[in-house]
Amino acid sequence: MSTVTRPVRDPRRHPVSAPLPDRAAQIHAWYLALPAVDVERLVHDVDVLVRDVAPAFTDQANRRSNSTTEFVERAFTSFTTYLADPQSAAAEIGPVFAGVGRQMAVDGVTIETMQRTLEEASGLIVGRLEHMIDRHPLKASLALHLVAMLTDYLARLREHVEAGMRSIQPDDPGGPRRDRAMIFRFLRTGVTRDAVQAFTDRTGMVVPPRVAAVCVVGAREPLATLAPLDELGYLPATGPLSELLLVPEDLPAVEVAARGLRPGDRIVVGPTVPATRAVESFAVARAARSHLDSPTLPRTPVLRCDEHLVELLLLGDHVSPASLVERRLAPLAQVPEKDREQYATVLYALLASGKSVRQLARDLHYHQQTLQARVNRLRAAYGPELDDPDVRLEIMLALRCVMGGR
Repeated sequence: MSTVTRPVRDPRRHPVSAPLPDRAAQIHAWYLALPAVDVERLVHDVDVLVRDVAPAFTDQANRRSNSTTEFVERAFTSFTTYLADPQSAAAEIGPVFAGVGRQMAVDGVTIETMQRTLEEASGLIVGRLEHMIDRHPLKASLALHLVAMLTDYLARLREHVEAGMRSIQPDDPGGPRRDRAMIFRFLRTGVTRDAVQAFTDRTGMVVPPRVAAVCVVGAREPLATLAPLDELGYLPATGPLSELLLVPEDLPAVEVAARGLRPGDRIVVGPTVPATRAVESFAVARAARSHLDSPTLPRTPVLRCDEHLVELLLLGDHVSPASLVERRLAPLAQVPEKDREQYATVLYALLASGKSVRQLARDLHYHQQTLQARVNRLRAAYGPELDDPDVRLEIMLALRCVMGGR
């Protein structure tokens, strides 16, 4: 259950001084006389419902100071004005909530999600208001008129929000870019496999199995200018765009995008990791971004962190050994799981000692032909990389991470 992160204010705080018709005046007076705790509790419950039904709203709150709560409070405040003077309030509601709709659209909230959210919130508000009428008596005729006004108000609010959302991309109701922006925000928070499944079930969006973080460095040019990254990546919907996520198949596009950088600007690509560990790839890319002036790292337009994990490990504590282990020990996945520990021992001895297979067989208590078969299998799995001194060092460090002092 979500919680509101700051005290809820009484949304009836703007009194209306204009004279009211008798029936409207009685309803308005009754509403203002409701105990503040009841109204605040209702605002809180609606806020919680909105956050639970539409997690994208919660992401907005994280980035823009509780905009979820502000939106809910604004709706209640406008309703207070609407009770006092429906015609004048109707003219004010339009521009305000059309603007809310536009902001929702660029933040990745779909029209379907907005409609479902407001529908559930409307049901909660009407039901709670009926309970308030029971506890704080109101004439039946006035109660019916109040419910009718509330229903009309909520319908108007929904129309204005939807109109604002459609004005952003009127020809793109599916909003693929908004979908990608929502996935980007979802993965940046750090998620579990269960959370990914729940997200997919709720939204129908497919989360990529593996991703790599990409950071633009230097002048922080908007990624929108770096075709084709804008077409391929999972990236924010608005604001200065300097970070995104790419699936492994699209990483070659980084080299193409780098041609659009100005002199001195650079692109950093974090390790390719499971989507549930996207935050780790961001952490590595950002750490590399802070060390680009180090003589340890090459001064190339595109820095691939996967190729410099040892240097980054030495430069700071932002790089998780898991990245090194996953990258350099991945070929061992070709070996049956029950034999991997023995193959890892053979691999480390082969790299660390520089001895011949005959000598290693004696040291490791293997039959020479058995050991030769295992060495051949390791060379087939790793290929020419096994003769690269830098790669050999990284493999040894990765093996030490998983083998400890063995």
